[in-house]
Order: sequence, then C-alpha cells, then structure tokens
Amino acid sequence: MADGQHGPEVARRVLLNRKTLVLSLLSVASWMVGIAGHYFYLWLDYGYMSFGFYIFLVIWSPLATIFTLIWVVVTWRRHGPASATPIIAVGLMVAVILVAVPWARVFPQTWFAVNRAEFTALARMADHGQLQVEPMVEGLDSVRLPSHFRSLTLGHSQAWDERQPDRKQQRVLFLPLMDKETVGFAYVYGGPCTGTSSCAQPNDDDLPSFYRPGIQLGHGWWWVR
Repeated sequence: MADGQHGPEVARRVLLNRKTLVLSLLSVASWMVGIAGHYFYLWLDYGYMSFGFYIFLVIWSPLATIFTLIWVVVTWRRHGPASATPIIAVGLMVAVILVAVPWARVFPQTWFAVNRAEFTALARMADHGQLQVEPMVEGLDSVRLPSHFRSLTLGHSQAWDERQPDRKQQRVLFLPLMDKETVGFAYVYGGPCTGTSSCAQPNDDDLPSFYRPGIQLGHGWWWVR
C-alpha cells in the first residue's frame, strides 16, 4: 500500500526532473547560440542577408529570455533561491559578455589567429604569383580561391587582387566576407611589402572599394571594413 502511494509521487518527481533538465539544456543552448550569433554577426549582417543580425536578435532574444526565466522560476520553486541565484548570475554574465565584448574586433583577430596557417599559405601563393587570376579592369584581377582557402571567408570563393596606384608594384589581395566587397581581409604585398607586416595601411585613396580600414593582423594582413 505504501509503495502504491509513493509511486505517483516518484513519477511526478522524475517528470519534474526531466522538465528541469530540458529547460536547462534549452537555456544553455540559447546562450551559446547568442554568443555564436554575436561572434559571426558580420557574416549574418553583411554576407548572409540584409539586416541578418537584427533578424537573428528579434528571433533569439525572446526565446533565450523565456527559456531562462522559466528555468529560474522552476528551480526557485523546487529548490529555493539558493539554487536559482547561480542561474540568474550566469544569465546576467552572458548578457554582459554579449553587450560588452567588441565583437567587431574579436572576430577578425581570432579568425586570423585560428586560421593563421591558411592565411600564411595564401599569402605565399600571392608572393610567388601562384594565384588563379582573371583580369577584369586595368589594375584589378578576379581571384578564384582554392577550396581549402574558402573557409577564410566563410565559404566565399571570390577574391580580388588590385594594384595600388603609385606604390611601385605594391598590390592588395582582398578576401571579402561573403558577397560584400567592402568587408574582409586584405593582404598587402609586392615590392617592399612582400613578407612583412610594416606596409602602409590600405586607405580610401589607394582602394576606393575599402572603407574604415583599421586592424593590422600581422605578416602583411589587415582587416578592413
């Protein structure tokens, strides 16, 4: 008889534990998706679709907030404030990270660091004239990136190789971020710049398609936006 009375209670607790586990997984997953979305926000906004990042925020923000609040409420009711407080603290910490981290600088610097070997190999090909180019207009060539280099621009296969005016054979290999020609990685090479990281920064006078150039990544590579 006692076992019969405790049976429903045990089943209810198991069900609640499963619901809490699902809520915790959904909340943590939403936090990770939020961090990934902010990290790749340039690709979402410039390469994937117009205003892609803002569409992502409209969809993601309410879901992440709802999942986290429900998890907090369920945990508070079952285990008290001592167990719910760490969830609130972690949720607030994630929110601060999303707002405070300068993602526009973090993405190019970390992406270059992680893929440094590929960037270096591509630069070596440019230095030795081994790029597959197709002349388009005077001083500008279209470059077809080999498949193993396309991850550098998140899947985009097209790059540009442009001669800088009045720079004594100095050139710039530009890897656009997806289909936007004004956002991406630029390698300055040729003449005195080959194999160095001290070349003059690309600017509006040299490359009209570039704007707001700014982060020197090393070994002749720049992030321009």
